[in-house]
Amino acid sequence: MASNNGRPLSLWQPCAYNLTEPIEESLSVRIPKPAALMWFGVCATCTAAAAGAQSVQPTEFQVTGEFQTGRLSEVSGVAVSRTQPGVVWIHNDSGDRARVYATNLAGTLLGSFRVVDAQARDWEDIALGPCLGKHRDSHCIYIADTGDNNGTRQNGIIYIVPEPRAQAEPTDEEMSTEPAHAITVRYPDGPHDIEALAVTLDGNILLVTKGTRGPILLFSISLNEPDTGLAYATLVDTLPIRPARRFGNLVTAAAVSPSGGFLVVRTYTELYFFRRDAEDGWTAIGSPCWIGLRQPQGEAVDFLNETSVVLASEAAMGRRGGLARAVCPIDVGVRRTPENDRITPVSVTPLAETRSRR
Repeated sequence: MASNNGRPLSLWQPCAYNLTEPIEESLSVRIPKPAALMWFGVCATCTAAAAGAQSVQPTEFQVTGEFQTGRLSEVSGVAVSRTQPGVVWIHNDSGDRARVYATNLAGTLLGSFRVVDAQARDWEDIALGPCLGKHRDSHCIYIADTGDNNGTRQNGIIYIVPEPRAQAEPTDEEMSTEPAHAITVRYPDGPHDIEALAVTLDGNILLVTKGTRGPILLFSISLNEPDTGLAYATLVDTLPIRPARRFGNLVTAAAVSPSGGFLVVRTYTELYFFRRDAEDGWTAIGSPCWIGLRQPQGEAVDFLNETSVVLASEAAMGRRGGLARAVCPIDVGVRRTPENDRITPVSVTPLAETRSRR
């Protein structure tokens, strides 16, 4: 155990190390146990994440704003609008009603929306993608009600709802979405705790397990198959992410880039990047990007564009939840320019004509 002038550090002494930096794996220092750090485990150990010693630092990290409403205290997902510049969609974890929130990157509320025909059991992530049926030329919000801390849920549910219009000015007004379409999800090997959802441009839902009960698995669901309201997830791969609860290395979010060519998977402390290959698989690129405690309870991620991501966190350690922008030194084959560093719009790839809304 590390020492303080030759004396072992108390279990309740603050960790004296900068947790925005990777820490040597040989270091073992105890830190306090505020509720916000429960994900580290009881009296969590201040060491690097499972791959922390090989991690890279973000080349840019900017807090863009804090949420200006107390209603966004348990933020679990973020999705960047590709049709409404400057708008991001947010939702809370379990405990909130079935609703999504529109904010700008400064965290200012631009409206909340009750999701009609949906329930919120354990919402974990959110994404934007192509719509189904009569809305197939539009963008839809996908909401993953797939949390399963106890490993007892036989089914997850994904809600799909046309993206509503956020308000141009700050407002606390609550509005309603169009009725949501629900897809019941089953896995080939039993229940999974899943907090990460991404949607590809060609109509595939990607789901990533959290890693609390085994390796981190990537599942896929094709939206181009006939809609029966029930979807069976297909195992795609085991991702090269080493789960470690006490290091905060559990998966909490995922997102696909605007081009569809890259996938980011977030843990509490790191970002992992993947490139889509010719066989529609995903190949890891670069080293994990170490976020550390820049966001002490960060659980959400999406791409702003091909070269930067937005990160969202819930309230923790006496701080409000908020949003941040990060750039990691990962070669995605795109040269950064003022043009491509803005939020990237995406055109919709219509899904198969055989799809129906209900």
